Amino acid sequence: MRAAIIPLLALLAVLCGTADAVRNIWPGTPWKDVNGNALHAHGGQILTVNGQYYWVGETDKASSSNRGVNLYSSPDLLAWTFRGTLVTASQIKQSTGNSGVTVVERPKIVFNRNTNKYVLYIHLDNSDYSYASVGVYTASSVTGPYQFVRSIRPNGLESRDLGVFIDDDQTPYLLYASGHVNTHVTISRLTSDGTNSAGIVSQIQGGLESPTILKGNGGYYLILSTTTGWSPNAGKHYWASSLSGPWWDNGALSTTSNTHNSQPTYLLPLQGRSGTKYLYMGDRWSHPNLASASYVWLPVKLGAKGTNPGVQIQWKGDKWDLDAYLNE
Repeated sequence: MRAAIIPLLALLAVLCGTADAVRNIWPGTPWKDVNGNALHAHGGQILTVNGQYYWVGETDKASSSNRGVNLYSSPDLLAWTFRGTLVTASQIKQSTGNSGVTVVERPKIVFNRNTNKYVLYIHLDNSDYSYASVGVYTASSVTGPYQFVRSIRPNGLESRDLGVFIDDDQTPYLLYASGHVNTHVTISRLTSDGTNSAGIVSQIQGGLESPTILKGNGGYYLILSTTTGWSPNAGKHYWASSLSGPWWDNGALSTTSNTHNSQPTYLLPLQGRSGTKYLYMGDRWSHPNLASASYVWLPVKLGAKGTNPGVQIQWKGDKWDLDAYLNE
């Protein structure tokens, strides 16, 4: 009986959430897990482990004591099961030795092939965003338990919104908004164990945050938002033939003035009929009630170098068919 109940609950949750049983995605509508609870994985990322998708993200941000890092799993990107809170705010305060750390944002996980460990990176900060550091944790399993390694300012720079990128040769890179009030974004190569910076690769100037990268058209697309607080903006994207630059300014990220009322957090590569497709993952923040923030997932269209937009986040109505996009 239990085996029959679980798929039924998953189906009901999907029908009530942001996706439904016919593989539709509903951008910006509330999303629930398979138990009918609100799904909280903001500022996050999805990785694939043994055929399962794992979605890591922030907790509901309702209060500083609640903050931490959640993990969900899914076989199909639609029905998500809560796997637990990987790191809590109290654990972070204890491990860093800083009771003022109340900001827990933008978690990302990378599997390190040299150590066979999962490395979790978190933007850690205090209420005035002056701590500006990266918390680094490792685990032998994607589901944890995660152990604190260190809190760093990569290359001595302030670090706020962060992202990760793994190149084809499996070299990991950390992307982070740096400088006072995020005056630029820095790309740093990580050490062989993935727990520290091995040096700056490049920097892009100009009031930027929420960085993420995809590789295509013989180079790299760097996708970001500009700095307008919790309010969405048109975003920007750059192209380079090498991560070390120079970076070509490809202009606005979408044809709308607010990136479909969202801020980018990750670009998920998926296998499509004609090759790799990308799923734009964004957050629709609802300041000051951040606990009710929702998610905007949309198809991505790649243009050539120098076109505007070279990366186009495509709006396809209040719902869109994931399979139809993958089969284009």
